[in-house]
Amino acid sequence: KASGTLRLSCQSGFARLQVVPRLAEILEAHPELDIDLILQDSWPNLVEQGIDLRIHIGEVEDETVIAQLIGYSPIRLFASENYIQTHGRPETPADLEGHRILRFTGFNRERRWTFAKDGHQVSLDLKGRVSIDNLDVLCEAVIQGVGITTGPEWMFKEALAKNGALVPLLTDYDMGKVAMYAVYPSRQFVPQKVRLFIDYLKEEYRKYEAEHKSCELC
Repeated sequence: KASGTLRLSCQSGFARLQVVPRLAEILEAHPELDIDLILQDSWPNLVEQGIDLRIHIGEVEDETVIAQLIGYSPIRLFASENYIQTHGRPETPADLEGHRILRFTGFNRERRWTFAKDGHQVSLDLKGRVSIDNLDVLCEAVIQGVGITTGPEWMFKEALAKNGALVPLLTDYDMGKVAMYAVYPSRQFVPQKVRLFIDYLKEEYRKYEAEHKSCELC
């Protein structure tokens, strides 16, 4: 059983969509555990801020921390139905050159979007009309018809479930995947509460993978 306070850092969009819906289950399983949830889209200093665990979407460039890979999420392209009706639907990656592009800068400042299909790959250097470093705000901007963006599919799952809110684009192209890491300050002493939370993340990702594969077979 985990006990004490777990200072947990993660990006705001991931916290709202993936962590908060699971908090009740976690607290029920560990009645002696408290959680201090810290929302940080930019990279924190784990030691200075006393953070026990960081759930991070995207590559970890800080070589002073320990990062355990939890899993991957496919990257998809999205726009709102209103945007498509007004500006048209891109049918190929090259068509994106004439569209308004929204870029997420929270964990990846790379402007290039890469598309693969039938063994061929094309990479586009797309200048974003709007750059946003918050996942929730980016998703809302897409829903409001500001432009087209890309991101991990879990981030847009809620909006896709709402009729007409978002439309996936260029679905026959592979845009790669983004990693999710469990990051903590030291390998020498890993508290039980951190180890248990990482194990919980891995199990939840295993369930997600199983569900995702079964849906692909439907």
